[in-house]
Amino acid sequence: MLSQANLSSNAHDFSEDFGMLPSDVALSLLPLAHVYERTIDYGYIFRGVSVAYVQQMETVAQALLEVRPTTMAAVPRFYEKTYANIIGKGHRETGLKRKIFDAAIRVAVEAVPWRAYGKAASASVRLRWQFADWIVYSKIRAGVGGKIRTLSSGGGPLAPELAEFFWSVGLPVYQGYGLTETSPVVTFNSPKANKVGTVGRPIPNVQVRIAEDGEILVKGSCVMQGYYKKPEQTRQVLKPDGWFMTGDIGRVDDDGYLVITDRKKELLKTSGGKFVAPAPIENALKTSPLITNAMVVGDGRKFVSVLVVVNFAGIEAEARKAGKEFSMHAQMLGDSWVRELVAHEIDRLTASLAQYEKPKRFALLEQDFTYAGGEMTYTFKLKRRVIEELYRDTIARLYADVEEPRPQRMT
Repeated sequence: MLSQANLSSNAHDFSEDFGMLPSDVALSLLPLAHVYERTIDYGYIFRGVSVAYVQQMETVAQALLEVRPTTMAAVPRFYEKTYANIIGKGHRETGLKRKIFDAAIRVAVEAVPWRAYGKAASASVRLRWQFADWIVYSKIRAGVGGKIRTLSSGGGPLAPELAEFFWSVGLPVYQGYGLTETSPVVTFNSPKANKVGTVGRPIPNVQVRIAEDGEILVKGSCVMQGYYKKPEQTRQVLKPDGWFMTGDIGRVDDDGYLVITDRKKELLKTSGGKFVAPAPIENALKTSPLITNAMVVGDGRKFVSVLVVVNFAGIEAEARKAGKEFSMHAQMLGDSWVRELVAHEIDRLTASLAQYEKPKRFALLEQDFTYAGGEMTYTFKLKRRVIEELYRDTIARLYADVEEPRPQRMT
C-alpha cells in the first residue's frame, strides 16, 4: 500500500539533486503501472519537465529521433539492446568504415577510467577520443536524438561494463536502487554525486543501514504502509521502528555509496525486469521420474533456463520401451532422443507457468549436487552461487547464440 505521501515525497526527494530543468524534455517509455516510471514521471512534472509518452516499445527508436529528449529513464534491457544495436550496426560496415568503428570502440575502452571515473588521461587518449567522438560517438548520440544530458537506469542491475561504455561515448547513465515497497527510489547516482558500479547514495529523507547478516534496511517517508490485507507478511518485513527489510544484500562503501551484492530472497530477475521464483519450478521438475535434481538459472539474462540432473534409471526405463540402449551415461546425455524426452517433460511440468517463468533451454548434468561437493547446504538447499560458478561454462553455452555483445572492461 503506497500512499500519496509515499509517492509524492519520493518523487520530490529523488529529483532534488538530479538537475531536472523546465527546459528539459523527457521520453517516457515504461508502463505507468511500473512504479519506477510512475514516480520518475511525477518527478518530471514536479520540476516542470515536458514529457513525451511512447505508446509502443517498438516505436522507441523513432520517438528518440522525433522527440530528441534530454532525459530518460529505462531498465537495463534497454541499454543492453541499445549497445547491441550499436555494435551490430558497426560490424555491418566494411573496409575503412569498419576499421574506424573498431578503433573507436577500442578508444572508448581506453577512455573509461577518464570518462566514467574521472581519473587522469594521457594526452594521447584525449586526442584519440576527440577524433573518435567526431567520427563515431557523435553519430551514436545522434541515434538517440542527440540531446541526451542524463539517462537513468533502474528496475534491475545494470552491468558495470555497459555503464562504462555509455559514459565513455558521452551518454551518462545514472544507476539507482529501489523497490515497489519504497515508492521506489532508495538510492541514486546523480550529476552531483556519481560513482559508476554502485547504485548511489541514499536520496534525501531516506536512511539506509546494513544489518548484521548483510541485508539492506531502509527507513523514510517513501516506505510503504504495508501489504494490503496481509498483516503477517507486513510484520515480517516492516518493523515497529519503521525499518523495512529489503531482502537484498549489500554494503556501503567508504564514500557512502551502496553496492548490491546478492539477494536474500531467492528470486531471479531477467534482463527484461521479470521476477522468477526458481524453487517452485525446480520442485515441479523434480516430481518427474526422469529428473533427479534441477536448478533454474537466468538472473540478468533474457530468459530462464535450467540445469537438469538426470535420473538415469528413469531414462533407461523409457529407452527400453522405445527399443533403445545406451552403453554409457555420457552417451545418454548427448543423445538427441534423450534431450527430446527431457524437453517434453519440462514442457509438461511447466505448462501452467507464465511464459517468462518457463525454462527456454536446459543442460543435462551427470552428477547430482551434494553437500560433500559443496553445492548444497547441510539442510540440502542449493548453493546457487557455487553451482553457477561450477557450471559457468555450461550456463554460458545455453545463452551463447542469444547473448548480445558487451563492452570490454578495463582491468
